[in-house]
Amino acid sequence: MKTTHNRAERLGEQIRRSLGEILSRKKQLADFSFISITAVKASPDLSVAKVYITSLIQDIDHHKTQEELNTLSGFLRKELSQDLNLRKTPKLTFKYDESLEFANKMEKLIDKAIKEDEH
Repeated sequence: MKTTHNRAERLGEQIRRSLGEILSRKKQLADFSFISITAVKASPDLSVAKVYITSLIQDIDHHKTQEELNTLSGFLRKELSQDLNLRKTPKLTFKYDESLEFANKMEKLIDKAIKEDEH
């Protein structure tokens, strides 16, 4: 059981690195150059990989970007299969990673509370 979990983690990291390179080198994907892949979680059977993304641009429609990447998932999966030597390349699903936004909001709240305590 532990080896399956480790394989899923290793595969997730390989996919994260490779997708980052694909998004940066493919001219037809230039619209996604502002996307950063924060994590990839592969299922235990390695058939599906959830790709967590965030944007380097603050004022962007995250839902639209996520939908566009999910639409391109077949193309990205094909590109990924050429980069990685796998028997079967996992199906890709893209999700917006809200953890960075949440962390920024919490940091602002903490800073605000500290300033209010000082006064």
